[in-house]
Amino acid sequence: MAARGNLTTTSQIHVVIEALTGLSTGGTTIYSYQVDMSIDGETWIELKGYTTNDVSLEHIETGLTVSTPYKLRYRAKNIHGWGNYSQVSIIETIMVPSRVSEPNSELIGTNIHFSWSAPDSRGSPILSYTVLI
Repeated sequence: MAARGNLTTTSQIHVVIEALTGLSTGGTTIYSYQVDMSIDGETWIELKGYTTNDVSLEHIETGLTVSTPYKLRYRAKNIHGWGNYSQVSIIETIMVPSRVSEPNSELIGTNIHFSWSAPDSRGSPILSYTVLI
């Protein structure tokens, strides 16, 4: 299945696929990986690999709608032709959380402790904070 890459943002998805090797290739070289995208799961558009051979294992699609799930599938071509499509996976553009409130600071001994109210995560978990001093 296609996976979400770390370059996925509010307006783009970064699609990462696994290379096919060994028996899954029929023992031959892969000439191209085709990646398709759909919103409804019925109408598919080619992102890469069918019109022009492309063996890269990732693709970035830009100009997308924020917080929207996109369905993706891929397949490979070798000397025998096109293989079957992968299972459909879903990659959603990221919704940016609201801003963090002004932090509070407190001097405790020789340490400064910072705290703040958690922002609205808008449906996606907040995995970390970056504190710049």
